[in-house]
Amino acid sequence: MKMLVLCLAFFFLILVSIQDIKNRKVSNLRLFSLLLIFSLFFLLEKRYPQNILFAGIILFLGVILSNLHLLGGADSKLIAMLILVIAPHYVELFVFFLACLVLVTCSIYSVGFWLGKAQRSRGIPLIPAISLAGWMCLWLTSMDAHGLVS
Repeated sequence: MKMLVLCLAFFFLILVSIQDIKNRKVSNLRLFSLLLIFSLFFLLEKRYPQNILFAGIILFLGVILSNLHLLGGADSKLIAMLILVIAPHYVELFVFFLACLVLVTCSIYSVGFWLGKAQRSRGIPLIPAISLAGWMCLWLTSMDAHGLVS
């Protein structure tokens, strides 16, 4: 059952990433579907109530950064949802993976801006980087629950 939930999460993370790359917007319906999948994951795995504080901080900072047009609303929502289901000892690893992948994504798009191949007004799609970092930590959380990660 847990592998089915992980596969569903992976599928929806890919859908959300494709939608962000194509449109630079993510529908709230897809994010709500991910929230339901993560709720299933949250119920099947150990619960991490201390992550609720981290998720609240992320949402608060996301509102501020969204109003400053530095981060999209879906980006902060997805980060908060992922933090809720990732084990607390993998949150730092998630942030590290996320920072590395965002740096790579921004570097690729800066070369595209420099070459004139990318449009500045559309912004940079960060959901693929968030999804990949989140998937890696979700997988580690699931494997840790089974005693496969030491």
